[in-house]
Amino acid sequence: MASASPEKKRSRRTRNTIIGVVLLALLAAGVGSFFFVQNRPAPVAGLPPGWAEAEATSGTIESTVSATGNIEAAAESKLSFQVDGIVNELLIEQGDLVESGQILARLDATDSTLKLQKAESELKSAQTDLEALLVGASEAEVAEARARVAQAQQQYTQTASSVSSADIAAARADLEAARVKVADLQSGPESDDLAAKNEAVVRAQTTLDKDRTDLSAKKEQARLDVETAANTLRTVQDEYSRIYWQNRELDDLPGDLPRDLQDQEAAALRRVQESEATLEKTRLAYEQAKEDEIQTLQAREAELSSAVAARDALITESKDQEIAAAQAEIARAQAKLAELTGAKRQSDLGAQASSIDIAQAGLEKVLEGPGVSEQASKEAAIVRAELELKQAQRDMEKLVLTAPFAATVAAVNMNVGERAGTESTITLADLTTFHIDLPVDELDVAQVVADQQARITLDALPDREFNGRVTRIAPLATRSAQGTTTYEVTVELDGDSPGVRPGMTAVVEVVTSVKEDTVLVPRRALLLEDGKSFVRIWTPDTPADPISGEPAFERREVTTGLSNSQVIEILSGLEPGTKVLVQDVVSTFNPSGPPQ
Repeated sequence: MASASPEKKRSRRTRNTIIGVVLLALLAAGVGSFFFVQNRPAPVAGLPPGWAEAEATSGTIESTVSATGNIEAAAESKLSFQVDGIVNELLIEQGDLVESGQILARLDATDSTLKLQKAESELKSAQTDLEALLVGASEAEVAEARARVAQAQQQYTQTASSVSSADIAAARADLEAARVKVADLQSGPESDDLAAKNEAVVRAQTTLDKDRTDLSAKKEQARLDVETAANTLRTVQDEYSRIYWQNRELDDLPGDLPRDLQDQEAAALRRVQESEATLEKTRLAYEQAKEDEIQTLQAREAELSSAVAARDALITESKDQEIAAAQAEIARAQAKLAELTGAKRQSDLGAQASSIDIAQAGLEKVLEGPGVSEQASKEAAIVRAELELKQAQRDMEKLVLTAPFAATVAAVNMNVGERAGTESTITLADLTTFHIDLPVDELDVAQVVADQQARITLDALPDREFNGRVTRIAPLATRSAQGTTTYEVTVELDGDSPGVRPGMTAVVEVVTSVKEDTVLVPRRALLLEDGKSFVRIWTPDTPADPISGEPAFERREVTTGLSNSQVIEILSGLEPGTKVLVQDVVSTFNPSGPPQ
């Protein structure tokens, strides 16, 4: 929601407050003059000039606190797109009424739609890959893999049979002998260290094989436990359902359901709840078994790799010269074999042998099924694709601007075909109700409480008066740069307010107290001395003061109550109908203090 900053808002309110105080002072002065002219007590024979009598009356008086503010809507929000783009649709105009969630405008979605379609396709592809991996190889795929192995072996045999087997065998025997010699040299002496390293490799391999078998069996047992728990749950659920509906039929018969049948139903329900708990426990155990298998096998494979690396590091410490000589013998044997077979033949045989290895590895992979790491990789690919899809969907949502609440379109600052930037906005305002935030002086705020009635006049509609009520009083004060302390009081206008618009200047009178059928006298009749209040009762039999011209009077002490700009309440000391002296002048009035 767009709104003025706190500093600007306080500055505006302070300015409005000063203007309001001046207006109220002028208004009070005007009203006071009117009251004096219209209600000036008639001159009384015998009274000196400038003096008159006023009669104490019984009437109604109210106390008010006045302040000035500006009309504000119930809610206001300046909306803009979260991303840049070309405005493709503008579905509203200024002044339109919109509902919460209604679409206001759209950006061009061509690029985002392509990204969304790509993300959906990649997710579907990743899911298909995982499904294919989990299903395993079909009989046709296994047969095809076996056929590839047989074909590779047959091609190798055909290539090898074109040369004398004896010659090739002899050459290979020499080559193998040379290789054995190199292997013997590379294996190093049969030292205790090497034996220990070999033992560590064997031990790591044995542990890996054992854990693989044990963990697989544990996982399978956990899965069987889940199936057993699920079957048990279905059985007890069926039994509970049978007992429940049997008892419901008996409920329709006269009399209460027998106690043993109620107990039977309760026991059946407990069995269902226990079975559900057992199923959840076995499911968690199954998930833990799978996780244990993955973590443990990874650890055992790492231990085996470490043992092999340690053994190989020890072996490489053999004598380099002897190994080099043995490797030279291998080179000579290879050269002799090359003379018998030819470079091309050797290359062909190597290629055919590699084909056999590749086909055999493919067959073993098909027969073994998916590995743990391969399945984890496929699942991770699905997670990545899902995140990409969610991001693409969110990007699509950012192309649509919707109304956060039911409101009126106050302003539209964008056009179809133009790029929507930071300045492109749609302003909404809830004009169903209005309120005014008033800066009330700290001396007056104690009189203001929630739900007090208020009278509101607008500069723009001077001939109309609106009603409202206090809805909120700020708990913390606001101190202006001039040093004044105020509290923000919110007054909400009652009912329909035709013609009212946000921003209009409003003068508000909060009625803090009302008294009816009470004794009232003009404020000018009150005399304050030594903290006490008096009124003057004329004594016509006594002559006036020859110097001051002041008439003779009786001072009567009174107790005062509420007051406004014209009259003051007399709580005690004076009865209605009693006449009091007043000076025939317009006095300056301070609503919070005594008359001047």
